Amino acid sequence: MLRSCRNLVLYSPATLRSTVLVLISLCLADRSRAQDQNPQSDQTVSIRGTVVNSVTHAPIGRAQVYSGDNRFAVMTDDQGHFEVAFPQTADTGTVSKLNGFQLMARKPGFLTDRYHPSRDLGLTPSTNDLTISLVPEAILMGRIALESAESPDGIRVQLFRREVQDGLGHWAPTEIATTNSKGEFRFSELYAGDYRVGTHEVGDRDSENPIPGGKVYAYPPVYFPEASDFPSASTIHLSPGRVFEADLSLARRQYFPVKVSVNGLTAPAPINISVSVRGDGAPGYSLGYNGFDHTIRGALPNGIYVVEASTFSQQGANGQMNLRVENAPAEAGQLTLLPNGTIPVHVNEEFTSAVLSQQYAGVISGGGEKMYLRSRHQYLNVMLEPVSDFGRGRGAYLRPPKGPGDESLAIDNVQEGRYWVRVSSSRGYAASVTSGGLDLQHRALVVGPGGSSSPIEITMRDDTASFDGNIEGANGTMDGSSSLTGQIAPWVSSAPFAYVYCIPMADSAGQFTQVGVSPDGKFDSPQIPPGQYRVLVFSHQQNNLEFRNADAMRAYESEGQVVSLVAGQKEHLRLQLISKADENAD
Repeated sequence: MLRSCRNLVLYSPATLRSTVLVLISLCLADRSRAQDQNPQSDQTVSIRGTVVNSVTHAPIGRAQVYSGDNRFAVMTDDQGHFEVAFPQTADTGTVSKLNGFQLMARKPGFLTDRYHPSRDLGLTPSTNDLTISLVPEAILMGRIALESAESPDGIRVQLFRREVQDGLGHWAPTEIATTNSKGEFRFSELYAGDYRVGTHEVGDRDSENPIPGGKVYAYPPVYFPEASDFPSASTIHLSPGRVFEADLSLARRQYFPVKVSVNGLTAPAPINISVSVRGDGAPGYSLGYNGFDHTIRGALPNGIYVVEASTFSQQGANGQMNLRVENAPAEAGQLTLLPNGTIPVHVNEEFTSAVLSQQYAGVISGGGEKMYLRSRHQYLNVMLEPVSDFGRGRGAYLRPPKGPGDESLAIDNVQEGRYWVRVSSSRGYAASVTSGGLDLQHRALVVGPGGSSSPIEITMRDDTASFDGNIEGANGTMDGSSSLTGQIAPWVSSAPFAYVYCIPMADSAGQFTQVGVSPDGKFDSPQIPPGQYRVLVFSHQQNNLEFRNADAMRAYESEGQVVSLVAGQKEHLRLQLISKADENAD
């Protein structure tokens, strides 16, 4: 006999592309007494619900609802309703065996609703009706046209998606589609977001047996709509359920042989070669490396390119050069590889607390007393993040100590390039980060050939600030309490009621902080650096919020609340949910 039930948790993990996961945690009060009183009774617990379209909220008929262990499966009716019955007998035990039970839903053309936490599923304390929402898939499709009479089949088409990591956006290659005999391609099961699409290079198909020394033709990459390089491509914004057609036309061009000698290798090592039109690492053309004669070889159409070579080893090397192709074979001389460099890191500690926790200290003994030896390696981490719009690239981190007494800090194996300097610490915060007088908290570090750079100077402080407060309009309906007997309590959610984002202003040295809001509307921040912040409140997590991008943050200039946090003080805030639509939710 089912006496009382406490918890039901609904959540939608992004790792499932076409299912919605509903986690139901059931607790049975007085389980043993109920079994003793009626050990042979047969019982049934039913879970009822509806599967709906997350955009239109219309019911989805003929969707499959099934359990995570595949023991139960039902189809929704024409109104999207379903009912899953769980038998209970003396042999199978009580409903407590459903602890950790999972329900999922799927239907072709729909995806997991990963944008909404479970508290938005429309559940109340008086019903056990579950609402499972599915997102209509977006589709990007198109057709490739060749200017010649060649068949357009087998052409590789690359899809790129705009992604945000640590507050900065970049383009990441995702799927590759291959055209059919009509030149058609299709990308399906896409979530809402910003995309770009383009072709790979396509070899000439007219000449199956090319004449040695004869002219070579091919089709350079093209990006929608008719861009010859990736930065000039148009961004395609897909909303849920949208179908977008992106047709492309490829022009046949003559390619010319390219040969570049590589020197500076002290030992055989794998070499990565990248070719970009603007020297920004954007995708496009490709060349190969011949390890026998140490040359970079291939063919390119007319244009100006930046060729970069880098080795992969414990102490790598890097080099780059400009290459011009102009109606003739390009013998571009030599590309010299220089060993990657080392950048010293100097730390000035201005901590106010005199006691150092064992969490980031080593212990030494002397005179019968234990003393704590401060180790910056234990509490401080510094990394270099490449400044690139096309993926993370190759970063660099603090090297580990060389021995027990090594307190020096340095970043090894640094390539030439531009980097954001990221400092994280389990003690205090970085009050300033500079190199050669340049403020690295707001400017990029420029590393010259061979990894040459001035030392990085960091000042650490622990005079932090904090804030707490509440959200106006929070009604506390998700407190999880229940006096129901024999029913599932379906209104409890493990997700926060809302999310507070504390974003440093453009000229502030603060630190981005995300704080969850409890169901009663209250929140409390950890210790953060003092400074001026814009505080925003969203009902959903904003994983695609480019908070390090000043241009992107201009859209929120009239939103939220600007606060100044003073060292050693705690500010009390009363905030409202942002009125702007959660376009960046993920």
